[in-house]
Amino acid sequence: MTRLQMRPLLRTRFGCAAVVAVTLASLAVTQPTQAAQAASTTTTTTTAAKSNGSIAAKDLVVPPAPVTGVVPTKTMVAAALTRYVNVYDSPTAKKASLKMDNRKNFSGRHVFLVIGKGENGWLKVLVAARPNGRVGWVRTTEVGVFEHDWAIVVNKSTFTLTLYKAGVEVQSEKVAIGQDKWPTPTGIFFTRELARPSNPKGAYGTYAFGLSGYSNVLTKFGRGDGQIGIHGTNQPAALGTKASHGCVRVSNTGISKMAKS
Repeated sequence: MTRLQMRPLLRTRFGCAAVVAVTLASLAVTQPTQAAQAASTTTTTTTAAKSNGSIAAKDLVVPPAPVTGVVPTKTMVAAALTRYVNVYDSPTAKKASLKMDNRKNFSGRHVFLVIGKGENGWLKVLVAARPNGRVGWVRTTEVGVFEHDWAIVVNKSTFTLTLYKAGVEVQSEKVAIGQDKWPTPTGIFFTRELARPSNPKGAYGTYAFGLSGYSNVLTKFGRGDGQIGIHGTNQPAALGTKASHGCVRVSNTGISKMAKS
């Protein structure tokens, strides 16, 4: 996915860090129990917040890290509060392995998917960087943490995308995926941005979600860096086939509904 001729939109709803599970084959998706949903709601309403609306570090209760086959009812998002976010390989590392600059980020603040909590203000996060699935540690002084209840499952074998809110299916779409020579990578990712292409009749359709994952084949695409995304299309007849360079294509009606959900 290339960001040319796109403009970023405010990260509302699930434009920021919705979990995206891309699976290779059909699998049984475990629906959360009503008790788990109730517990999620209770946590949300009783957790203290900082002045910027994020959850105070001392009150963080991090849900289990997302896994393929289980639709989470709730996840946690860490969003940059400072110009730079330093990412470390471990809480004991003396030097950051990544220094993520918001000025160089297409849509502003960098976001991360929180998958664990350490002592002394450390968070374990999934990072939008190569290799896919890269894990790092960030300080709570550099990020704000927010709760999230959107999730997306893309099944490559059935060419389907399913959108969930709090574990409940709310939308299902037929999709096109990467060709065999440019396959859509599998794994756990998250949405990092929502953009609106300047030409809604172009290859990216009406909206595009940038993901945290990258092509395992292409290190460059157009003027981009091989980042994959979920976006609309001007070739609806190709939905249900292997047609892209690795991105997930959805009908313009479907992607517009997702963007406005």
